[in-house]
Amino acid sequence: MTARAVIAPPRKQKITTEGGKYYYDAAAAQHAIEFFEKQTFHVDGQWAGQPFRLEKWQREEIIGPAFGWKRKSDGLRRFRKIYIEIPKKNGKSGICSRLALYLTGPDGEPGAEVYSAATDKEQAKIVHGEAEDIVKASPGLGKFFKLVNKAISFPLFHGIYRAVSKETASKHGIKPHAIIFDELHALKRPELFDILTNGTMATRQQPMLIIITTAGTDRTSVCWQEHQYALDVLSGKVKDDKILVVIYAADLEDDWQDKRVWKKANPNLGVTFTMESLEDEFNRALAIPRLRNQFKQLRLNLWTSSACTWLPEEVWRACAGVVDPEELRGRGCIGGLDLSSTKDLSAVVLLFEMEDGIRLLPHFFMPKENIKEREHMDAVMYETWAKNGHITLTEGNVIDYDAILSYLVEAKELYDLKEVGYDPYNAGKIVQDLERKEIKMVPVTQGYKLSAAAKEFERQVLSRRLVHGDNPVLNWMASCTEAITDSQDNIKLTKAHGQNKTMKRIDGIIASVIAIDRMNKQDNEDTDSAYEKRGVRVLR
Repeated sequence: MTARAVIAPPRKQKITTEGGKYYYDAAAAQHAIEFFEKQTFHVDGQWAGQPFRLEKWQREEIIGPAFGWKRKSDGLRRFRKIYIEIPKKNGKSGICSRLALYLTGPDGEPGAEVYSAATDKEQAKIVHGEAEDIVKASPGLGKFFKLVNKAISFPLFHGIYRAVSKETASKHGIKPHAIIFDELHALKRPELFDILTNGTMATRQQPMLIIITTAGTDRTSVCWQEHQYALDVLSGKVKDDKILVVIYAADLEDDWQDKRVWKKANPNLGVTFTMESLEDEFNRALAIPRLRNQFKQLRLNLWTSSACTWLPEEVWRACAGVVDPEELRGRGCIGGLDLSSTKDLSAVVLLFEMEDGIRLLPHFFMPKENIKEREHMDAVMYETWAKNGHITLTEGNVIDYDAILSYLVEAKELYDLKEVGYDPYNAGKIVQDLERKEIKMVPVTQGYKLSAAAKEFERQVLSRRLVHGDNPVLNWMASCTEAITDSQDNIKLTKAHGQNKTMKRIDGIIASVIAIDRMNKQDNEDTDSAYEKRGVRVLR
C-alpha cells in the first residue's frame, strides 16, 4: 500500500426539507428503530439469542430517514423508493428481513401485503426464511406474527408477508404495501421487476419499494438502470425527492488494493466479518487473476465488465514461448475438438505433455466465402491468419468437415495421437468418420462439468508450464474468454460479456480445456492401472 493511493470521498445523500415540503418525525423514526433493536433478536452466530443492534450507518442512513421523513402536506412518508447498494457480508439480509416484518405489521398499514422478490424464488426465500427465524427467536414477536402456509401474517392488522416469484406475481392480483427486491443485479430479464412495480402499488397511500443489491456486471440490466438513476440523484443531475439512496462502494479511481478503500466500501467491516477474512479473499484474488474482478464486484461493490476475467493479457503472454511441430514428431498427444456451427470457426488443439509442462498446437477452420465481411464483423484478421497457416479456409459458405478429418488423420501419422476429446454439440457425422479412421473419440461434457480441467489449464498458465506458441488466433480467443463462478467455486468458460459478445470466439480455448480434461482422465486411468499391473501392496 502506498500513501499516494487515491481514495475518493464516500457518496452521501444530502437530505433537506426542500423549502419546507418535508419534515423529520423523530418519533416515527424511533418507532421503527426500536422495533429492530427491542423486538427482534439475532438468530445465529456469536450473537444468537441477543437483541439485534443497528449499526450507526444503518440507523442514520436507512431506517431513520426511511421512516422519519414525512410530507408536510399530509404527514405521509416522503420516501417511496429506497436504493441500497452494498458489498456482500454487510448485514444485507438482516436488514431486509426486519424491514419486511416491520412493514407487515408494526408500520400500521391495514391489510398490508409485503413481498420479497429476487432473481428466483429460492433467492427470495432467503430473506423470507430469515424473517421466519427471527419470529421464532424473538420472544415478543410470536404474540403478533404467525407462520402459516409459507407466509408470515400479522393478524391484528391483517398483514401478510410472502416470498414471490414471476409466476406467482403474474397469476395473482397483488396490492403491495412494500416490495423488497434482493440482489437485483442478478435479474436477467425485467419481467418480474416490471410486474411488481408497474402500477401495483398505486392503491396504497405510502408504498415502499426497497432495492438492496450488490454491484453487477450487466450494463444492459434493470439494476444498471436503477444504479445509474441513483447516482444521478446523488449528483444532482436528476431531481427526485422521493428516493433514498445508500451506496457503499469503492470508486474507479481508488486503489483497490488499499485497505482504507476496503473500509470505505464495507460499513460492517469488523462487525459481520473480519479484516482477516477479507485479506484472505484479497490474497486469493492476487494469486488467481480470474478472481480479481469478482473481489472488486462482490467485496468493493464495483461494477465490473465481467464477473471473472479469466486470463489477463500479461499472464497469457508470459506463456507464449515457441512450439515447433517438427520437434514434436512422434511424441504422444491428446486432441481437443470444438466444432462450431457450419458457418463459424472450428478448433483442433493438440496437447503434448512434456517433462517441463504442456505444449499446445492449435489449428482452426472456417468457410472461405464472405471472409471480408467476417473480418469486419469480428474486427480481426482472418485472411492474414490463414495466409500465415493458422487457419484452413474451406470452399463455400459452410465448413467442410473433411478438412478437419484430413488434419486429424495426418496428425495421427505425424504424432502418437492417443485420443480426441470433443464437444458433442455439432459433432454429428464427423465423429463416426474419425472413428472409422481408428481415431479414438471421447465425448466431453461442457459447462461446469469442465471446471476441474479449466482450473488445471489456469494452473498451468499461472505457473508458466503451458506454452501456446504465441498463436494469434488462440491469443485473441484467450482475450474473449471469461469465467463464471458458481456457489461451489466451480467455473464455466463463456464469451466475455459486452455488446459485441456475438463477435467473440472462444473455440480454441474450449478445445484446449477439453484436451486438458482428457489428459487428466488418462493420468488417472494410468494411476488406477498400476494396481492391476502390480497388485495391492500391504505395508507392515
